[in-house]
Amino acid sequence: NQRTLIMYAVPLVLWMLFVARAQLLTLRTFPILILAGLLGLTPYAYLPFAGKNAGFGAWGEMDSMEGFLTHFLRKEYGTFRLYSGNDNKHGEQLSKALVLYVKNVSMESMLTIGAPVALLGVLRSLTESLSARSLDSAGFAIALAFTFYMVLFHYLSNLPLDQPLYFGVHMRFWMQAHIVAFAWL
Repeated sequence: NQRTLIMYAVPLVLWMLFVARAQLLTLRTFPILILAGLLGLTPYAYLPFAGKNAGFGAWGEMDSMEGFLTHFLRKEYGTFRLYSGNDNKHGEQLSKALVLYVKNVSMESMLTIGAPVALLGVLRSLTESLSARSLDSAGFAIALAFTFYMVLFHYLSNLPLDQPLYFGVHMRFWMQAHIVAFAWL
């Protein structure tokens, strides 16, 4: 799920850079932030070396740059796509997938009573931000990241949701959204 984690990280990082721009966007601090981000990618540097000694059933040919990029970008499926056997265009099932998520989280995951309570949590977070006329509250940032994730993930998702197996795979990607939704309880 590292690619879907990006969908949370991007809005949160941009929010932090906006809110704390005086402290973070300095000639001393910003390069350190860039370095920390690059250090987080160092496990990928190991993959080409591990690819030289890959055993049976390894994930592709990672000892070449082309093989590494094929794996890293999931080119077999299409970058940021879940399923290679579907010619659906991005966004065709956005509204259907969002409705299925709301139905799942409100009727199954939160056992009916949790959804209204979580909605109150969202509203409280947003009203505190709006009443203070400030975008620097964590509640606003988390609501922004949640919205960004939900819309972008379901826009890019191309699994056939009418088939139970693929719908189950699709539902696994809701765990990240559930973490945020449950935090609002």
